[in-house]
Amino acid sequence: MSTIQKLKQEEIKDYIDIVVNAYPGIMEQSDAFKENMEQVTINIQENNPNVDFYGIFRDSKLVGGMRFHYLTMNLFNKMIQIGGVGQVAVDLLHKKEKVAKDMIEFFLHFYKNKNIPIVALYPFRPDFYKKLGFGYGTKKYEYSTEPLSFPNGRTKQHLQFIKEEEKQLLLDCINRYASKTHGMMEKTEREVNMWFSQPGNKVVGYKSDKGLEGYMVFTYKKASDKNFVFNDLVIKELVYENREAFLELSTFIHTQADQFNRVHYTTQEEDFYFALADPRNETNHLIPVVFHESHKTGVGLMYRVVDVPEMFNQLSEHRFGSLNCKVKFTIDDNLIVDNNKSFVVHFSEGKAELQVSDDYEVEIQIDISDFSSLLMNSVNFKSLYHYSLIKVSDERFVDILTNAFSSSPKPVCMSTF
Repeated sequence: MSTIQKLKQEEIKDYIDIVVNAYPGIMEQSDAFKENMEQVTINIQENNPNVDFYGIFRDSKLVGGMRFHYLTMNLFNKMIQIGGVGQVAVDLLHKKEKVAKDMIEFFLHFYKNKNIPIVALYPFRPDFYKKLGFGYGTKKYEYSTEPLSFPNGRTKQHLQFIKEEEKQLLLDCINRYASKTHGMMEKTEREVNMWFSQPGNKVVGYKSDKGLEGYMVFTYKKASDKNFVFNDLVIKELVYENREAFLELSTFIHTQADQFNRVHYTTQEEDFYFALADPRNETNHLIPVVFHESHKTGVGLMYRVVDVPEMFNQLSEHRFGSLNCKVKFTIDDNLIVDNNKSFVVHFSEGKAELQVSDDYEVEIQIDISDFSSLLMNSVNFKSLYHYSLIKVSDERFVDILTNAFSSSPKPVCMSTF
């Protein structure tokens, strides 16, 4: 029998031991590292209202733990509460005993009981979390391009380095951007503090008479162990509220060509390669017949709806195109009983309203994972249909529903947790 509860101060040392063993690739095994991590964790547990650490106990022994986050996310221009989980770790002696499954199931119900309809995480194993009902979010693209490939504008006159004492300007800028960008989560002061606490980080910003309207957090990386002048520029975060800010920040990158060999930049902007004069990376790899490799791409952040009725309640003002249709969603959810049934939703001029009647025109059978991705607009409805991931009672509605669920942008997220 498992017991899951918020960790007490005296239990955090054991949790840190479990975490260090669970993530050997990014954690040090030294006592000094573990002691420092323990103190940092205790400080967060006691002083950060946005984070809590929970542990799972079996026979009074701690066998795993996780970190809960209380986040605010833009859901189609409405800021809502969302749950996040990170640093999920299982004692090496208790692997393959469904410890992680028990923790995630607790996590799902924890936020559902708080009337928070959706949660998110960065998966250690995407396939594991897919089986637990999490759906994929927007992919991320990793570019490695030459500085001269970035657009070169006429001026950089609004750019200046941003100092730590100006961090409130950064918070205001990123959170304004978040309030206008679907999927974005509000940054916390702690996240901005980390930029300045990490050696080598620099922040350059675009300041107009309206204030800070864009910024870039970047650092340097050695590109050769034999040539000290051979370096790359690494962009950690790039935010711009308008095209003027983008162009000046891009010009800054362009003018670094004499100092940097390559620019490494990750983004969820699907069309970013159009901004580059030469989008090719350094591999010189051709994809048959003649497609030049431009970037790497990866699957990361995953979403899960934990309360279907509350999710539609949060979406009551959102328009799914101009859809006029009565849809029955039959959802398969093997972890949350309240979701594992049918829901009838009437769409009128794009607005959705949950109904208690059984009056519908088309039925969609869908797993909760794909339903979560669909509602977040991470995936195209027709793609799910073509891949036989959903069943539609009347295929004449496929194009209609595709247009409705593809009428908004895909979610973008720059937060890590």
